Amino acid sequence: MKKKWTFIIFLLLIQLSVFGQYSTQGKDFYLGFMGASDQSPSFTTLKPAELSVYIAAQRDVSGTISNEQTGFQMPFSVNAGEISKIILPSQECFSYSLGDTVAVRNTGLHVEATDTISIYLSNHRDYSFDASVVLPIRSLGTEYKIANYKSEEQSSFLIVGTEDNTIVEIILQNDVSWENEENGDKTTYSAGKPYQFVINKGQTILVAGIGMMGSTIKSFDCKKIAVFSGNYCPFIPNDCPACDVLVEQLPPTNTWGKHFIVNPTIERKRDSRIVVTAQEPQTQITIKKEGKEEQFTMSQNQYVEFELGLSGAEITANQPVSVTQYAIGGFCSGMGDPFMLWIAPTEQSVKDIVFSPLPTNKINKHYVQIITKTEHKKSTLLDGKNIENQFST
Repeated sequence: MKKKWTFIIFLLLIQLSVFGQYSTQGKDFYLGFMGASDQSPSFTTLKPAELSVYIAAQRDVSGTISNEQTGFQMPFSVNAGEISKIILPSQECFSYSLGDTVAVRNTGLHVEATDTISIYLSNHRDYSFDASVVLPIRSLGTEYKIANYKSEEQSSFLIVGTEDNTIVEIILQNDVSWENEENGDKTTYSAGKPYQFVINKGQTILVAGIGMMGSTIKSFDCKKIAVFSGNYCPFIPNDCPACDVLVEQLPPTNTWGKHFIVNPTIERKRDSRIVVTAQEPQTQITIKKEGKEEQFTMSQNQYVEFELGLSGAEITANQPVSVTQYAIGGFCSGMGDPFMLWIAPTEQSVKDIVFSPLPTNKINKHYVQIITKTEHKKSTLLDGKNIENQFST
């Protein structure tokens, strides 16, 4: 399990026009947490998870975190240029599973602010930590495809409703057999078959099982939903200890891209696993790394996994794909444990950004990765200072 923590902020500073661009800043957010129950045998020797949100603001701001299904409310305020950490009560926001699960619960949180903010959520327990940016409602969508690591351990995803009477359709990649812990009813949800659920704002749908990657989610009547995905404690790869909780909020499929640059992490003797997922049939991808080029043709819902190496990779596709980076376990990498990172396509690049690492003593190193076109590196500034000489080609 985790001995050292690393947290990477990934930035793209390429100046391009953008289709389907989404922002991570806003005034209105929905979020939730998922994981294995503290009663699970894997966690009985550990303290309960600490569930938190970090709220960053460029101007003085106040707001409220609420569970609209239970009546829970928590006010907050953040000073300009600062980040506030807010620890949340797990009974209001944590969707747990003891095994295979398909459950509707009242565990979604609504964050409203008087001015623009950025939000990160974190899930921390002894020897385990991961975090995710939270997308505002305006950046959410109605169609998603699940990305998580295909592990021998359980994976999961969480859907959060933003409007009442939202119809959500789920098509799983593998069967899920669930026994309702409240009434003992047993239900099998078969792979490839559509199942519909109706949820209100602040309600969640938790799905947990083996091999959830590639499952599809769709909401109807233009009602937006938030989707979080991850794994409870996988080895990455399966023969490489140690494990860690993984979580990331997924952007909708209309924000996927065709061109990606993936950097290796720093100071590791071996680096990440990269997973490319297709949405359409006959998707052709080209992977360039370490002076070599590989080409693949993927069918709908298929994925390609490869080891990144220490020199990075360029990925191009003829149709939109998603790319996810997974740091490998510390016994193989020599530093840190697994984390999950959604890689933005270069089509989603920005010209400027305000960011901060999470202010916690649980992480002992922070990194930022900045990618720009060669002709733009002369005009790239970090905290007002030119960093042209720090780039490598």
